[in-house]
Amino acid sequence: MKQLIVELKNREWKLASCESITGGDFASRLTDISGASGVYLGGYIVYSDEAKRQLTFIDDDVLREFGAISSESVKSMAIWTKKTSKLRYCHSIQWKCRSKCFFKSAGRTCLYCSCDS
Repeated sequence: MKQLIVELKNREWKLASCESITGGDFASRLTDISGASGVYLGGYIVYSDEAKRQLTFIDDDVLREFGAISSESVKSMAIWTKKTSKLRYCHSIQWKCRSKCFFKSAGRTCLYCSCDS
């Protein structure tokens, strides 16, 4: 996390996040580090399917076809977060995705980044 803060500072980028089943764990860990406020705008926690529909406008078809725990949902969350925050770099996190994700790490965590090139 410290390295993420350093990289964002070096690039003069800010970050926003959207979390689901992680329940704010990413934001909590990031904001425990000194200097995070200089790069982290904040985040959304959309734990339930209802929250995903109402707050991130994930299409019902995506939730029905792929489920809330899918790379498609995670991608929608990241794109929506980027659009609403008007930042260059945003990401979303979903734990134990059932489908292939943009990035995968231990624990089958889905991480999708949406950023300008």
